[in-house]
Amino acid sequence: MPYKEPKIEKSIPESSEEESIPKEDSTVMVLEQKLKKISKELEQEKDHEKQQEILKSINSIVEILNKLKK
Repeated sequence: MPYKEPKIEKSIPESSEEESIPKEDSTVMVLEQKLKKISKELEQEKDHEKQQEILKSINSIVEILNKLKK
């Protein structure tokens, strides 16, 4: 009987949690980017009603960020 080498299966490890960004952190990053974007919109907006809507959105995002960071 000829000699057969044992089969060695090489498994590729799945990405570990340390490598990936935790969901909560990525949410915070997305919200912070959105906050920057709408802050710039607010600077450029001339219509008072639209400014008020943007301010409400900014306040909502800030509240959510504060809750997530606690």
